[in-house]
Amino acid sequence: MAARMKMEMEMEINMNMDMNIERKSSIPKIIQVKKLVAKYGDKTVLENINFDINAGEIFMIVGGSGCGKTTLLNHLIGLLWPFSGQILIEEEDLFNVNEERQLSILRKIGVLFQNGALFTSINVHANIGLPLKELTKLPTDAISQIVQNKLKMVGLDINNLELFPAELSGGMRKRVAVARAMALDPKILFLDEPTSGLDPISANEMDTLIVKLSKILGITFIIISHDLISINKIAERVIFLHEGHIIADGNPKEFNQHQNPLVKEFFSREVCL
Repeated sequence: MAARMKMEMEMEINMNMDMNIERKSSIPKIIQVKKLVAKYGDKTVLENINFDINAGEIFMIVGGSGCGKTTLLNHLIGLLWPFSGQILIEEEDLFNVNEERQLSILRKIGVLFQNGALFTSINVHANIGLPLKELTKLPTDAISQIVQNKLKMVGLDINNLELFPAELSGGMRKRVAVARAMALDPKILFLDEPTSGLDPISANEMDTLIVKLSKILGITFIIISHDLISINKIAERVIFLHEGHIIADGNPKEFNQHQNPLVKEFFSREVCL
């Protein structure tokens, strides 16, 4: 009897493991990077980079200064062309299509640059509405309604619409920049150091916003960060770059015991608040 119960328990565990593997494998890969090589002249900056990103995932790219994080980001958003290799967005090769199709693929993404990159000479409403004004034929009233909705999504009151970037706090500027990045309803948001320069409270609010948007809207987030608190709090998966190579890929909560000393040191350091 005991042997039978043990066998049944083992069968149930194996079935659950198989179901988890099947469920994980059934999640579509929204981005696939294959054998990517990036160069500046004769200098190789990224070499043989391979990874996939699941749809709806909060994915972070980390590593020391000069490791290739920004170069990788600029390739993923189409600002730089690879020396060789492929970047596929929803199965389409970003750099092996005609210009019209490439623009269509890039419409699926939004970008928050490190300092927000808001235009200082125009107000919040105009900043958020700019992509809609330039890339759609929507009437002014429709653009205004979308702008208000995006501002509410990032937790800001519509009373801020007439303010200029200089009149906003650092955290508010980052939120407005996120709202602008979301203007065209992208499936993927790229964020470059979203908590950089923010106080701990504002940084925590930004992390909370990212998780909220991921859960409610199903947006895939690709984030460059060195903020260990943020990485451990919200990242579902991390790749660690060093000298143009991926030296770690996985759950960041396990990286403080990683076999590579560089990864272990990065994730074991004390955080000063």
